[in-house]
Amino acid sequence: MEGESRDPGEVDYFVHAVGLLAVISTVTLIVVAALSYLSSRATLATMEARLRENIARQGSELVSLQALALRDLVADNAFGDVARLVERTTQQNDDLVYGLFLDSELTPWAYSWRDIDPKSAPKWDQLGSGVITRLSKHTGVSQSLKPRCW
Repeated sequence: MEGESRDPGEVDYFVHAVGLLAVISTVTLIVVAALSYLSSRATLATMEARLRENIARQGSELVSLQALALRDLVADNAFGDVARLVERTTQQNDDLVYGLFLDSELTPWAYSWRDIDPKSAPKWDQLGSGVITRLSKHTGVSQSLKPRCW
């Protein structure tokens, strides 16, 4: 029995079984990874949509409240009070980058950046052509979205 050799059929069967197991494992791993990736992307898209909806809702609520306060100030031509209200709102709300109040002729009454020295802040008309275009076409609330860099 010491000198017995294995049947070549048994060796081939073992090699094929191990090879088949490796192929099945690799395919299973690739499928699980792909499904996990697709699931993560779908979850991320859902979270992003909800976040955008919440930001839009908060923005609408903020603008509604500010419009009530600003209406009387504008009627009284209280430029200083309008500027203080915009500045205070911008500084108190962590989600705001800047605050801008324009009249119907696109004349700025107030412009404030969060945590930036007013002298180093960009001019309001340099915020991007998209902001100016939307403001020119519509009076009222405007939303500015910057392109994402990933």
